[in-house]
Amino acid sequence: MNAVFENTKKIVLGIDTGGTYTDAVACDGQSHKIYAEAKSLTTRQDLSVGISNALSQLPGEYLRQASLVSLSTTLATNACVENKGCRALLILFGMDEASARRLGSEFGGFDTDDIWCIETDTHMDGTIGKMPDWEEFGRIIQKRYAGYEAFALVEIYAKQTGACLEKKARETIAAVLSRPTVCGHELFSEINVLKRGANAMLNARLVPLIDRFLKAVDVSLKELGVQAPVMIVRSDGTLMSREFAVTHPIETLLCGPVASVIGAEKLTGCDTAMIVDVGGTTSDVALLRKKSPVRVEEGVHIGGWTTFIKGLFVDTFGLGGDTGVRYREKKLFLDTKRLIPICILASRYPEITEELRKIAEGQSTHTRFIHEYLVLQHPPVKPEEYSEEEQRICRLLKERPYALLDVSKKLDLSLYRIDTERLERDGIILRSGLTPTDIMHLKGDFDVFCKEASFFAASYVAKNLYMNVERLCDLVYDRVKYRLFDNLARVLIEREYPGFAEMDREVLDLLLEKQWKEFCEKKELSGFFSVNISSRMAIVGLGGPAAIFVPDAAHALGAEVMIPEHAQVANALGAALGHVAYVITVTVDAVYSEEASYLAVTSSGERKPFEKDQTEEAIGYAKKRAEVLAIQEAKMRGISYIPHIEWKQNWKNYPGTEMLNQITVQAAVQERLF
Repeated sequence: MNAVFENTKKIVLGIDTGGTYTDAVACDGQSHKIYAEAKSLTTRQDLSVGISNALSQLPGEYLRQASLVSLSTTLATNACVENKGCRALLILFGMDEASARRLGSEFGGFDTDDIWCIETDTHMDGTIGKMPDWEEFGRIIQKRYAGYEAFALVEIYAKQTGACLEKKARETIAAVLSRPTVCGHELFSEINVLKRGANAMLNARLVPLIDRFLKAVDVSLKELGVQAPVMIVRSDGTLMSREFAVTHPIETLLCGPVASVIGAEKLTGCDTAMIVDVGGTTSDVALLRKKSPVRVEEGVHIGGWTTFIKGLFVDTFGLGGDTGVRYREKKLFLDTKRLIPICILASRYPEITEELRKIAEGQSTHTRFIHEYLVLQHPPVKPEEYSEEEQRICRLLKERPYALLDVSKKLDLSLYRIDTERLERDGIILRSGLTPTDIMHLKGDFDVFCKEASFFAASYVAKNLYMNVERLCDLVYDRVKYRLFDNLARVLIEREYPGFAEMDREVLDLLLEKQWKEFCEKKELSGFFSVNISSRMAIVGLGGPAAIFVPDAAHALGAEVMIPEHAQVANALGAALGHVAYVITVTVDAVYSEEASYLAVTSSGERKPFEKDQTEEAIGYAKKRAEVLAIQEAKMRGISYIPHIEWKQNWKNYPGTEMLNQITVQAAVQERLF
C-alpha cells in the first residue's frame, strides 16, 4: 500500500472486486492523482471481508474525506464466461415453443427448459386477442416455479401494447412470491423479441449476484465510516447509481474490463494502444484509438450471450492467475475453468500441505484430479433440489475443504461416481488446484502464499505428465504466454478483417504456432515464405501477472510493451474516473390501418395516440415525456439536480415516398461529477 497525504476535498475512492483480488485506490476527483492504493484477496463467501480488507489499508483520512465511491467488478463478466448465475425463469407472452427454443442457441447460454411460453394472440397494432387468466397464472407460479430465484418477463409487440402484460405479470408474481422480477420493456426498446428475451433472462440471472455485491459494499463502507454516495461503472464507461445497477445488472457486464481501459489511458497517456488486463479468471483485451476507447455499436458479446448493451470493445477469454493447470492423456492443458490456487487454500488451511505431500509421494497416476480440493462456498438454498449424494458432499465440506481423494474415502464413493458439476455450476462449491499463480510461486516471481503446497500439487501433476516439476513450470509459463499471444493476434485480425473469423481456424493456428516457435527459439524466419502477424500498436499490460506474461506475447507480435506504474490497480483507478451520460429516446410513430390512421408517441411502458394531423402536438408531448424520463434517469444515476439536456430530432419517411414513418426525439445528458 502506497500513500502520500495531501489536503483535498475531492477524494474519490475506486473499488474493483475481481474474481481473485479486490483493489482500492484513493485519488483526486479532478486531477486524478493517486494518493493511496491497496489490494486484498476477494472473499467469495462474504465479499464485504475482502472489500473491507482493501479499504482498511487506505489512510483513514481519505476514507473520511471521500466525496464519492465508484465501483467496478468482474463478477457479471465471470458469471457469463463460466455460464453461472442464479436460476431464472423467462416468461414469454405471445411466443410459441419452437421459436423460444432458438433463444439459447442464438442469443444466450442457458437451458431452454427455463422458458415458459404463454399464447396471447397479440397483433402488430397492439391488440391482444387472448388475455391470460391471471389467477391461474399466479397459481402456476406459486406451485410450479417457486424454486426459481428470479423472473424475466417479455411480451411480443411491447411498444404497441404499452407492455401491459409484462406489468400485470410482475404485479401477479409479487402477490404470490418475493422474487426479483425483470420486465423487458424497462431494459430495452429493440424490436427483436427473441433477443430481448435472452437479454432479460441474463439480466434476471445477474440480479442476485450484483445485489449481494452492492450489499457487501454497503456493509464495508458503514464499518469503516465512509458516508459518500456510491456509483458503479457501466459497460460504456459511464457511471450509474447503485439503485439503477440493482435493477439493471446487465449494464455491469464489462464494467471491470472497461474500468481497466479508462485507468490505462490515464496511466500511460497512450494515443493508440492495445490494453491487456490479465486477471484471475479472465484476460480482457481492449483498444485505444486517438485516446478514446474503441466502442461496439451492435451490442456486447460475451460467454455465448449476444446482448443489446452498447459499450466499449472488450474481448474476454478464459486465462488468468487462477486458470486450472490440468492433464489429459499424459498431455498438459490449461482449462478455462477457474480454480482457487492451492497455495492460497493452504495458507488458510495449513493441514492441506501435508495431505498434498502424501498424495504427491504416495499416490500413483490417476485420470481423475485426486489432488484437487472441493471448497464449500455456501450451503444449497434448497437442498431438496439436489441429489442425496450432492447433499452428502455439501455436509462433509461444511467441516473444511477436502481433496477429491478424501471425499471418495470419507463418503465411501467411487472416484468415478463423484459428480460435482451441478454444485460447481451453481456456485455452491469451488475447486482448488494447481494454477499459474502456484507456478509463479515456484518460479520465484510471486511469494505471498504457501509455496510448499504449490510444490506438492505440481509434483503430482508432473508425475501424471511423466516430467519433473521444473519442466512443468517452464511448460506452464510457455502455454500461458502462447495463449495470450494467440488471442492478441486473433483480436487484431478480427478487428482488421471481420470476416476472417468465419474462415478455417486450423490454418491460423498453424501460422501462429510457427510464429511463436520461431520467436521462442530466436530463429530467423525459415522456409520459402512467411506470414507474420504484427501489431503497430503498443501493448499495455495490466494486472498482477502482466509483467510476467505480457512482454513475450507482445514482443512475438513485434509490439512495444508498456507496464505502467500502478498497473495492478488500473481498474480501481478507472472506476474512480467515470462520468454520467445517457440518451432517452421517445418516438412518434405513424400508424396506418384500414380502420384509421393516427400518430402514437411511444416511450418506456407508455403509448399515447394522437390524430394524424396533430404532428406538432405529438412532438411536443414526446419532448415533455423525454424530459420527464431524463430527469427520472438522472435521479436513478445519482444526480440530485436537473441535468442539462441536449436535444436531437430526426424525421424518417417510408423509402421512396413522402409518407411519414417515424419521428425520433432524443434527450442526451452528459454530466461530470467533479
